[in-house]
Amino acid sequence: MEQDQPLVRDVFPDPIAELTTLLEEEGEHELAICVRDARLVAMCDCGDDFCQSIHTAVHPKGKPYGEGHRCVPL
Repeated sequence: MEQDQPLVRDVFPDPIAELTTLLEEEGEHELAICVRDARLVAMCDCGDDFCQSIHTAVHPKGKPYGEGHRCVPL
């Protein structure tokens, strides 16, 4: 099933290139490698007309991401 979902880099190549560079600059080398293979699971459905968020994994609406997740300020 995962193979049916496009790679984010194929759909949004410029943002992924920029994200990869920013992660490298922050010393997040493993994340920079992983982001190249992230799959586009869904576009955000929050309804805000300015939102440009995407989902790279299934996430139940209104639930926290859970243990092991962290924010990487870029």
